[in-house]
Amino acid sequence: MSTPYPPRCRAVRFSQFSEVVVFPHEIMDSNAYSPADVRRFKQDLISDARVMARLLATSPAVMITEDDLLECIGIELFLKRGLARQAKERKQAHLNAIIAGQYLFSEEELANLSAISSRWAQGRAVNCAANYSGFSHE
Repeated sequence: MSTPYPPRCRAVRFSQFSEVVVFPHEIMDSNAYSPADVRRFKQDLISDARVMARLLATSPAVMITEDDLLECIGIELFLKRGLARQAKERKQAHLNAIIAGQYLFSEEELANLSAISSRWAQGRAVNCAANYSGFSHE
């Protein structure tokens, strides 16, 4: 027996491909970073990560100040060799699992798959937040 309603479609679909939107040059010229800016940002990131990794590796924990720790916000993945690569691989595996599962599982099963697949990132975020909050002095 058929119902008068069409089958329920999911509101969101995930894909490995993105939609490309092309903006006129005058908009891009006024809002985008130049290739030199991007190179400088990457060089600064690498330099900052090396300095902080060296400080964290050579200083006793009691000597690390709140200001030192605040300097690490945003570069956590670059403080330990291989961690950025590992995070990138885990993100890709998570994306692949969700894309493959969207046609095989119900919304609830897909949500559970996503929660399981992203536990590592969630745990890392909790650890970072706990470490940062441990340095807050009120």
